[in-house]
Amino acid sequence: MRRAATGACIAFVVGLVPALAVSLSVYLVSDPRTTVPQAMRLGGLLFLWFHRVDVSLHARFRLGPESGAPEPGMQPGVPLTVTLVVVALAGTFLVVYLVVRAGRGAGRSVEGPGWARGMAGASVALPYAALCLGLAAALRFRSAVPANPVLFGPLEVRPSLLAALLWPLGIAAVAGFAGGVLSDATHRWPDRAWTRFVRGGLAGGWGMWLAGLALSLVGLLVFAAAEPSVTGNFLGAIFERGALRGITVLALLVLVAPTLAVWGLIASLGGCVGVSGSAAACLISYARFPAGSRAPDGPFGPFSRLDVVPPELFLFLLVPLLAVLIGGSMAARRSAARTRTEGAIAGAVAGVAFSVLTLAAAVLSTMVLGIGGGEAIGLEQVMYRLGPDIPTGLLLALAWGVIGGALGGAGSVSLSSRRVADRAGAG
Repeated sequence: MRRAATGACIAFVVGLVPALAVSLSVYLVSDPRTTVPQAMRLGGLLFLWFHRVDVSLHARFRLGPESGAPEPGMQPGVPLTVTLVVVALAGTFLVVYLVVRAGRGAGRSVEGPGWARGMAGASVALPYAALCLGLAAALRFRSAVPANPVLFGPLEVRPSLLAALLWPLGIAAVAGFAGGVLSDATHRWPDRAWTRFVRGGLAGGWGMWLAGLALSLVGLLVFAAAEPSVTGNFLGAIFERGALRGITVLALLVLVAPTLAVWGLIASLGGCVGVSGSAAACLISYARFPAGSRAPDGPFGPFSRLDVVPPELFLFLLVPLLAVLIGGSMAARRSAARTRTEGAIAGAVAGVAFSVLTLAAAVLSTMVLGIGGGEAIGLEQVMYRLGPDIPTGLLLALAWGVIGGALGGAGSVSLSSRRVADRAGAG
């Protein structure tokens, strides 16, 4: 247990460092400049957002002059609550990596099969979640609201304590268990056919998912480069007021780049990335796409014409196609498949693992904005979610993964058999 607690503390501190570094960069480039304590709080909130913890902002909405004077002992205006979940998956992936390493260290202290080592690794979750809960409690604070015609009174920032406990607990439990299982250096698997398929399928599913994210991100970068005017104007704008400001903006983009890669992957599968909740709209898919530089002028910019689908967008079909073939081939090799049927089975198992990873990434990549508290003056509570359509994305990932993975696995065995036959004939 001591090793698990030590590993949890190390993961917590190391994961907190980049969040604080980004917040300090924001502090240095902000105008007017915030205070150092405010910058540290921003870094703590960013770290909590690495774990998808929702943060509520409480203030009071200023009523117009016609509202009359407040009653004795009552504050004017109405309470307003804004709930935010800002996703920075680069930080989430860093946290997962750190906890996997902590779980691996805890697993090495236990002798026994993989599941026992996995349980030892999962014990990292309790101290890690306790640290995140303590941070969330420390980050509940009040701050003065600058003079403005909309809000007044103190601004209260309240991270959800329940979310600060449950999300880190769940993430760390899964990552720690995986690290504990990986700590078994001997990889003692029963010598049975199904264990070969599972072992190869897990490796292939992981490779399939990573290949999909990498190809999606490359595709997005290529697509952005195809709009040189937009890309050039953006880079010029962020560096216009100094190199440090530009580097800070790029660091923030790096934090959200994996989020965009997940969205691009699910859209490339045929899914939809958009808004759901109190209002619903599909923003990015093969049927709807922002117009970019071809959009007309207006307050909504590139989203004012969502029916403009450039033909080159369908090149994104190569993303899932290549990913599932790569993952299926990897699964067949890792499972030592000897026939095309065995290769297809291993590839199909990899497709199932790919769909589970895609589901987890889709959930973690969904951003949330909630507004409430104005019911007294007729304002309805609203909740918006920005991200992929999760049920459709899961089904599409399962279909692409199982079918494509099976084809990739069977094809890999066929190619290997052909090479062996050619070598035998040449000899």
